[in-house]
Amino acid sequence: MRSFVDVNHRAALAPARGFPPRSEPAVKLRQLSIRMLPYLPGKGLMIAAMTRETRRAAGVLRRPAAIS
Repeated sequence: MRSFVDVNHRAALAPARGFPPRSEPAVKLRQLSIRMLPYLPGKGLMIAAMTRETRRAAGVLRRPAAIS
């Protein structure tokens, strides 16, 4: 269970580092790129890269083997 917690903490902190833009032009650029995302080629690759940590964190927790 500890590995699950550790991986999820890292997954939560990774996007938080880049979340707050540091200037007004950075805010506008972020808004523009989010609005353009559905129209860009290769959007599947970009979305996969953005959600990689979340998918990895979700795969850490495994159910124990059934006792027979």
